Amino acid sequence: MPSDADYSRIARLLEIEKLYQDQNERFKTEIQDREERIRDLQTRLNEQTQRDGTVEDRIRQLEEERDRAARALEAQRVELEAKVERLQARVRELSQAEAGKDSSSGGRSGIFRR
Repeated sequence: MPSDADYSRIARLLEIEKLYQDQNERFKTEIQDREERIRDLQTRLNEQTQRDGTVEDRIRQLEEERDRAARALEAQRVELEAKVERLQARVRELSQAEAGKDSSSGGRSGIFRR
């Protein structure tokens, strides 16, 4: 016949089993929380990597656009300098032609020539 000590050992074993199950359940919950946190961090890392890739692409595009604009600006500068040079040459030509006319007209110059 079972004694009180046997019942008390059984109760103690049942209590230990309950504590073990509770601890095991907390452990499983903690593992699930950590796995969820890892998945969340991996998702955030992937998103950040994609954003960095698009930012790098955008930087590259802007640098290319800046280079194109610099080349266009340089071409315009060269073109305008050539125009200025041509205009200065034309002014010199006209000045020399006007000076030649003045010397042939007897040295009179100015607006009120007779």
